[in-house]
Amino acid sequence: MCDSFFLNHISFHMKYENITIIWNRRWYDDGKFLEQNSNLVKKLSHNAIAGLTSNISEERKVISNYYFNFFKNCKWTTYPTAMNGNKIIQLIEAENCNIIIPNYVITLKKSDLINFSNNYRKIITKPLSHIPALRDEKETTLFYTKILKLTEIKILANTFFPSLFQEYIEKEFEVRSFYFYGKIFSMAIFSQNQKETLYDFRSSPKKLNRRVPYKLPLDLEKKLRILMKKLELNEGSIDLIKSKKGDFVFLEVNPVGQFGMVSYPCNYNLELLIAKHLINENKKSTKKSR
Repeated sequence: MCDSFFLNHISFHMKYENITIIWNRRWYDDGKFLEQNSNLVKKLSHNAIAGLTSNISEERKVISNYYFNFFKNCKWTTYPTAMNGNKIIQLIEAENCNIIIPNYVITLKKSDLINFSNNYRKIITKPLSHIPALRDEKETTLFYTKILKLTEIKILANTFFPSLFQEYIEKEFEVRSFYFYGKIFSMAIFSQNQKETLYDFRSSPKKLNRRVPYKLPLDLEKKLRILMKKLELNEGSIDLIKSKKGDFVFLEVNPVGQFGMVSYPCNYNLELLIAKHLINENKKSTKKSR
């Protein structure tokens, strides 16, 4: 049996029999290959690049599935099949847990979008999957949450790719909560104080938003724990809005959310919590195998 593995182009050797628990964070990024081989990509046509990208993705899936299957008997913090967060499923399950969500519609028809927009003062649109990135030699363009104006809706084609549209929630502040095995660590983000982050705190602000430790209501934390169990997630970053009406509104869960952005400003020392958990789980697994 081969005991040589690679990760992010770094080859290393390990005794795979000693691996009992895996902290699953991020996996291979197909786009990295194109970035690292830009001279090759420049020589290809658009169709060739599309074909190459598809092929790389399929090759990556084969390698990934091999690893996932090879280590299937290990304990994973979150198993890979649960890592691809589906925002539609998240919204439905959150509502089933009696958590407030924004009113939304997923449609491919302009007529449906116009009818939906007529019910709200403002509506937003955002990607259904992760934030996509368009890269060229000079810069990277990211697609964040965006207010959709009526003038923009009117110039749309009668049908378009199925997209998510939501009512815009006037916010008092945003909340990013890091969830880890039932524990919830929250941070309030005063993103409404800057024009650049008014609609999405992930947008590039001129200066960092004020971020402070925050404690969610116990009843809401209980509902969030139920939601994460339904989604089969042991960890993840939960995004919420504290509306001007006083409600906490659920937006989405990122299964590989950045715990550092909550840990450092709030002095939660989440990296220590995670390390201790992995060590304890490893000890339990080692005792069982004896």
